[in-house]
Amino acid sequence: MLQDYIAETKSFINEGKDSINFLLAQSYLHTGEVEKATKCFLSAVSYPVYSSEDLLQQVIAGGGKDGEEKSSDKEKLLKYFLKVIGLFEQTSSHLAVIKVAKTAVMCFDKDDLQSAVLWSILFKYHLHLSYYEDAYMDMMNNPDLTRRKECLHHFVVVLTDQNQLKLICHLNYPGMEEEIVRVMEDRARSMDLMKHKYYDLLYCYHTTKQNYRKAASVMYEYGLRLGREAPGTLSLKKQANCYCMCLTALHLAQPQYAWVVVPVELEEIMEKNTKMAQKRKRPHTSEGKQQPVQVEVKTISDIEKDYSLVRTKLNLLRMDPSMANQIYSQLGLCMK
Repeated sequence: MLQDYIAETKSFINEGKDSINFLLAQSYLHTGEVEKATKCFLSAVSYPVYSSEDLLQQVIAGGGKDGEEKSSDKEKLLKYFLKVIGLFEQTSSHLAVIKVAKTAVMCFDKDDLQSAVLWSILFKYHLHLSYYEDAYMDMMNNPDLTRRKECLHHFVVVLTDQNQLKLICHLNYPGMEEEIVRVMEDRARSMDLMKHKYYDLLYCYHTTKQNYRKAASVMYEYGLRLGREAPGTLSLKKQANCYCMCLTALHLAQPQYAWVVVPVELEEIMEKNTKMAQKRKRPHTSEGKQQPVQVEVKTISDIEKDYSLVRTKLNLLRMDPSMANQIYSQLGLCMK
């Protein structure tokens, strides 16, 4: 009914056109005509010519005008776009959200922090719709470093779950190289060893960046943890693969860097990592100085021995499966 009334009276209405477009957009949204709703919402307001009509002012002010007079046009414009995006989110119109947000970010300068929330919205829905390259660009264009890091965490988790390891590794993250490694390491050390792929992702990332010693360290840590935390034939096979990949990476590294540093007790360092993560959430105190971690250097010959030991155990299992319990019970002692 509203649509018919506006269509009949549109030709002789000279005032309140922006408000009419807004009402018409809501009507179209109610009837499921998302494209028409999008067009009307975007026609209702534009920058730098900002509408001063009472209805739109009330929409932006949330039903009142208190404090709105002191807001800049860009602040009002941002509130309007967020209001429209919220309406589309209620109807799960994700493509419409993206279109509105894209229009909105064009109203702000590249480094304007007011646009950060819009870039985060674009990132969220591009990632949800599996437009990974677009999500990456949204993340990198976000002027707010904190929001950019939050997006990076979600980006790594979602793409790893979707087995998009190659894409993660081949993209560049200027200014966030340490952050992405930290995210992957934290996930690798906190997830189920036998199910997640974060160690594989770390190995892929470091080899893509030609940091072969770090790639070797990642796989050696993975192999050690499997030996101590996940008994079983499948674990043995994974350990063999880990040591093999570790050796491959060290052979690619320059001879002077063909070694890895390993904590003497991996369980202790894993426990300390957990405690350190908890301390980050607490106020800083000067009590309890961190004790140095004891480490040892593993060369190619040392890792070859570990690899040979695991291969021997696998061969024994193939020849005599009844030895499984004995092998598994001794595995942790042998690998220390």
